[in-house]
Amino acid sequence: MTRSSRSSLRLYVAGAVAEAAVEDLRVNLFNYSGFPQIHVSCDLDGVFDVTLSWETHQTQFQLTDTEAKVAVKTFKSGTGYERAIFDKVQKALAALEAKVSAGRRGVPIPVSAL
Repeated sequence: MTRSSRSSLRLYVAGAVAEAAVEDLRVNLFNYSGFPQIHVSCDLDGVFDVTLSWETHQTQFQLTDTEAKVAVKTFKSGTGYERAIFDKVQKALAALEAKVSAGRRGVPIPVSAL
């Protein structure tokens, strides 16, 4: 995969993650105002590292090359979010919300949650 095609694929992966996050927002709402920043990087083996952040808090998860490509195909088709990545996105959003909430209350975040 060329550098240019990886870059393009990363943008579509971010779009697919955003689509899943919007679905989670519809169902569960977020406990912070706004929408998390989505950053996607890809290593040479095709593993996509996805970072969701809000203010100073962040959480990460990974998508395999196959998961990413299926999510991108669904995203490009305009048929909604990809169910195969939804659980990972939803868990990451829940972890991010917990960090934001703990930060607001001044509660230290356990190392295992980072």
